Amino acid sequence: MKKVLLKNNNLILNVDGKDIAPIAYMSYLPFRANYETFRKIGYELFSASVCMGDKPINELSGIRPFEKPIWKARKEFDFSVVDKVVGQVLGDELKGYLLLRINVNMPSWWREENPDDLVRLSNGQVLMQSSFSEKWIADVKYFFAKLKTHIENTKYKDNIIAWQIAAMNTEEWIAPLDVDGEPDFSVCAQKAFSRWCEEKYKNIYALNIAWGTELIDFSEIEIPSIKRRMERNETAMVDVARHRQTIDYYRCFNESYANALEHLCKHVKQIYENDIFVGVFYGYIGQLGCYSGHCALSKILHSENIDFFASPFGYTELRQTARDWIYHSAMQSCANAGKLWFLEADVRTFQTKSLYDTMPTVVDKNNERMYAPIWFGPKTEEESIWNLIRSFGKVLTSGNAFWWFDMWGGWYNTPKMLEFMNEAHRIYLSALKKPFKKATEVAVVLDEDASYGMNTLYYGQTYGEQLVCFGDAGVPYDLYLKGDFSFETLKEYKCVFYLAPLELTSKDIEIIKRLDELGITVILTGRDYDVNGKHIFIPNKALVEKEIREYYKRANVHIYLEKTGLIFANGDFISMTAAEDGEYTLSMPKECVLCGVFEHEYYRTQHNQIKIGFRKNQSKLFAIKKSETL
Repeated sequence: MKKVLLKNNNLILNVDGKDIAPIAYMSYLPFRANYETFRKIGYELFSASVCMGDKPINELSGIRPFEKPIWKARKEFDFSVVDKVVGQVLGDELKGYLLLRINVNMPSWWREENPDDLVRLSNGQVLMQSSFSEKWIADVKYFFAKLKTHIENTKYKDNIIAWQIAAMNTEEWIAPLDVDGEPDFSVCAQKAFSRWCEEKYKNIYALNIAWGTELIDFSEIEIPSIKRRMERNETAMVDVARHRQTIDYYRCFNESYANALEHLCKHVKQIYENDIFVGVFYGYIGQLGCYSGHCALSKILHSENIDFFASPFGYTELRQTARDWIYHSAMQSCANAGKLWFLEADVRTFQTKSLYDTMPTVVDKNNERMYAPIWFGPKTEEESIWNLIRSFGKVLTSGNAFWWFDMWGGWYNTPKMLEFMNEAHRIYLSALKKPFKKATEVAVVLDEDASYGMNTLYYGQTYGEQLVCFGDAGVPYDLYLKGDFSFETLKEYKCVFYLAPLELTSKDIEIIKRLDELGITVILTGRDYDVNGKHIFIPNKALVEKEIREYYKRANVHIYLEKTGLIFANGDFISMTAAEDGEYTLSMPKECVLCGVFEHEYYRTQHNQIKIGFRKNQSKLFAIKKSETL
C-alpha cells in the first residue's frame, strides 16, 4: 500500500513498506532531459507529463502540445505516448518511481461536441472546458478507467506510484483567463450558479434581501456581468453588502474548482482501491485571488483523496533579484493535515534556451511572449548555482517536498551543476533521517476569502507584495490557513500576522484574545477590525519591511539580519541570499559554528554573531553545529 507517513517529524512517501524521499526530477521534454544521469546520481523519484488532448497547456501562450494526444476520438485511444514517456524517464530497466502528471484538458473533438460545457468569456470567445461541466468530469473519469487498464497491463505498472491530475491554465488549475473579472459565462456555469444560490439561500426571499433584488424564482438568476464585476473592483476595499451577488458568484466559481478536483481525485483512489498517491496543483492563495479558482482550499485540504499539493516558487520580480520567491500557500496547514507540498523548482540557468531554439515544432519563432526575461536564467554558471542553492535552502529548512523541473531539458547539464544535484540529494536524504527542528517564531495567516473584499491591486499589495517584504525582513516564518488551526498551534509563536482577513469569526477573535493574554504580539493588516488588546495591533494597510521589523522587535523575535537579506532557517540549517555586495552580520540564536554545505566554509560565532562576505544575489547554505563539537 502507498501512504504518506510522518517520520522524524518529516513527511515522506511509503510504497509497500519502503520509504521514498519526496525529492524528484522532471522535464516536459524527456528526450532532452537528464533522467539517466539523475538515476545514476541516486534519485529514485521522477515525474513526467502526458496530455489527454491536443490542446496546449496554456491557450494564451501559443505553445503547441509537447507530445501526441492520447484521446483521439470517443472510442480511440493511443497509449503509446505513455509507454514512450515512461521508457524515456525510467530507462529499459525501469529503475525508479514515477509521479505521472496527466493533463485532462479536453481535446478538440470533445469541445466541438460540447459547446455548452466550454468556458465562455464576456465577448463570446470560448476556451477550454468549464470547471462547472459535469460532462467533463464524467468523461475524464471514463478516460481514467481506460488509462488505468492500460497501465495495469504494462511492465511499468508498479513503477507508477502517483497520479498528478493537471488541468486548466498551465496545468495548475488556474482559470484560463483570470484577469479583468473573467471568466465564466458558460451555459453550465449559469445552471450551476442557480443551483448554488438555491442551496445557500433556500428561498428566493432570503436571496433578494441579500442581493437587493426582486426576483421571483431561482431560475431568473443571472451570472453578474463584467460591468458589474468591475464595479466591485473600483475601490481598494469592497463594499461586501453592495456587491454580494458578484461575491457569491466568485465563491461558487472557486468552489467549482475544488469540487472538480475532489470528484476526480476520489475516482482515481476508487479505481486503484486506494493504492495510489494522488496530487494536484492548487491553493495559491498567497498570490492568486478570486478570479483564479484557487480560493477554496479549505474544501479539499483535509480530503482523504488527496495526498499532495504542488506549486512553483513565486516568480518575484521575474526572478532577477535577491527578493524571495515566495511560497504560494498555507504550507504549514498542509503539513499539519498530513499532506506533502511539492515545490516545483523550475530554476532557470545559464543553460536555459528559448523554447523555439529547443523544440521549434511547438512554438513559433516570432512568439514574443516566450522571449520574456522570466524564461531565462542568469548569464553565468556561478549565478545559476546560487539560484539552485536558494531554492534548495528554502525547501530544506521548511521541510517540504520538491522536484527539480528541467522544463525544456538540459538546464542543469554541466559537471558542476550535476555535482550540486548529487550533493543536494545526499543532504536532503540525510536530513530526513533526523528529527526536523523548527526554528520559526513567526506565523503568517492567509485567508482564502480575503480577495472577495479587496480589489485586484490592493489584494496584490496585501498578499503577494507583503509576503515578499516578509522575505526581506531577516526572519523565517510559517504560513497557515485561517480557520484551520487552534490556539494551541499559534501559542508556540512570538508574533502572529493575519493578512487582511475578510472577517473575523468568533473562533478567530477567541484565539486572538487568548494569544494577547499570553503576551504574544498579533498584527491584523489591511483593514480595520473591532478587536482590542495590549499586544494587538491593527495597521489598516499592507506592511513594508521596516514596519515588519518593528513588530518583530516589539515581540522579541530573533532577527538574523539587521539589513535586507533573504533568510531561511531551521534548527539544523540556515540559508542566506544577499541583496547587495558586502559584508553581512548574521546573528544566531546561540553560539555555534556554521559549516558551508557546498563551499565548505567555516565560521564560528563571537557573541552569537558572524560576519560573512557576499556578492549581490549570492546564496549560501550552512549546517549549524554546536561550538563544542568542532
